[in-house]
Amino acid sequence: MGLFKLFNLFLLLEICFLNTEAQSLLQNLPKINDPSFSFLQSTYDRTGLNVDAIQNYTSNYYEVIPQGKVNNPNGTDNGKKEYVICKINGPAILERFWMVTYPYFLTARLRFYFDGESIPRINKTFNELFLAQNPPFVKPLVQNIYESSGGFWSYIQMPVAKSLIVTVDTAALFSQFNVRQLARDTIVQSYTLAQDNSFLINEFNKSGTYPKNNSGQLSKDSFNVNLGPGQNIELFSKSGNFIIDGIQLKLPQLDYSYSAFIKDNGNFHKGTSKFTLKINGSADSVLLIKRSNKSYNLKFNFRSLSENLSVLVDNQNAGSWKNSKYRTYRYWENDTFKIPGNLYQNKSQLTLQVKYTGGEACNEYYYWISCNNIITDSVDVGTAGSEAAHSYSVTNLQATLVNEINNRYNSPKSVKQINKQILDSVYISIFFDDESVPSVNAPLGLFFAAGVNDAAYMKSIPCGNINGEFYNYFSMPFWRNTRIVLENKSHRQLNNITANILTSVNNYNKEEAGYFKTFYNKDLKTFTDSTDYLVANINGRGRYVGTVIEAEQVSDTFFCWLEGDEHIYIDDAKTPVFIGTGTEDYFNSTFYFFLDEYSLQQNGMTNSDDFYHKSMYRFHLTDPINFNKNIAFKIEHGDYNNKLGIYHSLAFVYVINSKSILTDSLDVGDNNSEQIHQYLTPSNKILLNKNSSYEGEKFRYKFRENGYAVTDSSEFIVNINANNKGVRLLRLFDYAYRNQEAKVFVDDSLVGNWLNAGFNDTCSLREEYFVIPAKFTYQKSNLKIKCVNVNPNSKWTELNYKVYSVTDSSVVTFIKEQKKVSYKIYPNLTNDKINIETDNLSVSSIMLFNQAGKLLKTVNHHQSGLTTLDLAGFASGTYFIAILQQDKIVKTEKVILVH
Repeated sequence: MGLFKLFNLFLLLEICFLNTEAQSLLQNLPKINDPSFSFLQSTYDRTGLNVDAIQNYTSNYYEVIPQGKVNNPNGTDNGKKEYVICKINGPAILERFWMVTYPYFLTARLRFYFDGESIPRINKTFNELFLAQNPPFVKPLVQNIYESSGGFWSYIQMPVAKSLIVTVDTAALFSQFNVRQLARDTIVQSYTLAQDNSFLINEFNKSGTYPKNNSGQLSKDSFNVNLGPGQNIELFSKSGNFIIDGIQLKLPQLDYSYSAFIKDNGNFHKGTSKFTLKINGSADSVLLIKRSNKSYNLKFNFRSLSENLSVLVDNQNAGSWKNSKYRTYRYWENDTFKIPGNLYQNKSQLTLQVKYTGGEACNEYYYWISCNNIITDSVDVGTAGSEAAHSYSVTNLQATLVNEINNRYNSPKSVKQINKQILDSVYISIFFDDESVPSVNAPLGLFFAAGVNDAAYMKSIPCGNINGEFYNYFSMPFWRNTRIVLENKSHRQLNNITANILTSVNNYNKEEAGYFKTFYNKDLKTFTDSTDYLVANINGRGRYVGTVIEAEQVSDTFFCWLEGDEHIYIDDAKTPVFIGTGTEDYFNSTFYFFLDEYSLQQNGMTNSDDFYHKSMYRFHLTDPINFNKNIAFKIEHGDYNNKLGIYHSLAFVYVINSKSILTDSLDVGDNNSEQIHQYLTPSNKILLNKNSSYEGEKFRYKFRENGYAVTDSSEFIVNINANNKGVRLLRLFDYAYRNQEAKVFVDDSLVGNWLNAGFNDTCSLREEYFVIPAKFTYQKSNLKIKCVNVNPNSKWTELNYKVYSVTDSSVVTFIKEQKKVSYKIYPNLTNDKINIETDNLSVSSIMLFNQAGKLLKTVNHHQSGLTTLDLAGFASGTYFIAILQQDKIVKTEKVILVH
């Protein structure tokens, strides 16, 4: 037993990244020997729609505590309510939290209560926690709106020994908390402000450089190749037991003329700015050039906006100056005014006045004077020395949200077209250990996380593009051989491609390290397609470590695909362990990437174009998502899959040759199943007959489930695989009962408390996992489980239990895409019958729902061909037909019945 505790203690040090002797973040990622699992607590709309924030009229929080009474009878802060936005039991680690108020309310106060304390260990306003940058809440682990395009977030690792409650005293808050539940027998000390965060800070500061600690052991193979249209070449191969530690690639044909970020201060005024500039008075042409900020993120009439100015030269009128081109992306634009010849001839200096006459406020960040295309002078607005040297002054200065921006100039369409063609059409494939299907197969732009829309400088820890050199530093172990292939799917000739492949000796244990793999997808999601976009669908045991998504739409509409929330399912659960609050929130930003493009260590938005074309990345280096059987990463397109979205994505994972086997299932409420499992509860249980929907993608459809609400305890016997490495209980319960919590005993030994924080009385069917460590299960073939309710104000509810045994497998599980269903549903307007044609045996059933989402009819489907639904007995109206594949709805179709 002591060995298990020792193992978990060392594991904790590795998970927390607090051990200064540990390897780098990237070197730790392939190790799949981690029994912990991750989940997200967020302010998602419990009804399944799009009000993803705490409001006075919603219940998007875990508890509300009147007058700030968190274990504190005297209350806090003048009687303000405290909304509980995170509530967890230890042992655990809070790995990330992200949040924003709308409107921005920087005096909103956050409190972190550890281990039942009555005085919060952290008691800070938004301003104090995110903007003030007072230790320990400092960059790069804590960022705010300016660096992360609107988001407030922290990646400080906060261990939790017994419990953690986080509250906020202000509604209208969006928030997310990434939590890692550790093995229940792990011993951990809760977070203190004195915690040493130097390891993570050092790791984050490596962004843009080779980030591992094995530089002295690297071998580098360099190549220079040409790649013709339609050609593929084997760039690199190697036999033996090694690691690919880095891939560096440079393509000279990419144009980076418009890719550099420029950070500048400036002024917005509705008065007059005045300054002097030196000129060449004998020039044929003198131009005044102004760097302008064209940003309008959430103003939907931005295309018609303009600033209207007049220009005076030495107190003489030089003419009107009208500037437009406002947009939601790549904000910098140079506006040009031609100075009449009679106002500058034979002069060496001009005094210029730029007067506001109407429209948008005049915004000015930099002025140049160009004489015959030669810059003779400039003034850097916002820089005191430059302003003084040019006698710069301004009147009627306007208050603005952003006084300094870090952004790019927009590329011409001709440049974007060539760059996109290369980044989207040159593919990299990587094969490991004699596999015939590559583990990696992706366009270069996604593989290096820069996006495929345009060439852009960016740098994160694992991937980036600096001075035109792409890099990917994920550790990719192999044990027999590897091959790297480049394929040119474009019609362009690509010459002088240079590449460096970095390798080192493989010291990973093959039983505990995963293969590096990617999952590539591309799909058009229409207004009527009610299914989420599939980012990844992966079978096997492993950890999810990164996401790159590029998406767009072809027209400007309010509330676009960016409203979509991520839904991450693991290990057969029907409800997601992650339900987000918006696409840009997942990428640590807010409000449609409020300040446009940026690039940070684990997240960024590298490309924006037109109205809603975005390239985004987020890596889970400090918060990897573990899975034992499978993972499905999905994301809505729009509020609830009701907007057009053209998606392009790549997911990064590690997969190992181990698996989780369903070894038993208890159907609570079914007499036969209860007898088989010797299910016992006291007589005062409440019978549940639920007809509700699941949280996540299935919120539209209702399902019937039976079970019990238990006041005191329940007990049952389940079968497991004796050769296990731990057991996972998946419980289906009624989430309408609030803050359910039970002590879980295995064979009369206490494993820990199982907390289901919060509630949902709209989509009340929910599944959650409880992990039983191997020390309670090893070499046993069955377990006696007892759940004892510990919340006197609630009930412990049980509808179904599934039992998974984690075991070894001799076969490596590779990534498999779910086979798509080919189908026809006709006619869409009928007076009696609907025909459904499918060509896929994996279609398990066909369901009929009315407009309110009520399930009316189910037809089991066991063969391809024609199935007919007779609607003659139903009233005229609108209905929906759902096709299920492996118990997941893969397509819905609307039909209209008219008698």
